[in-house]
Amino acid sequence: MSTYTHTTPDGTELTVLHNGKYMFAYVYLENSFVTLQFSQLKGLSVDEINGIIDMIDFSAIG
Repeated sequence: MSTYTHTTPDGTELTVLHNGKYMFAYVYLENSFVTLQFSQLKGLSVDEINGIIDMIDFSAIG
């Protein structure tokens, strides 16, 4: 697994773990936390992973 941090357009910084096939991400927010998990049998690039994460507006999560 490789690990990196990614900052979304709304300014949220997530920790991302991936090995191509599987991706896990998490972030601790002010009053909650969010975890994400998805997989793609043919693999995902870092740019594809970041694009998926960027579709989520974490600032709307209370």
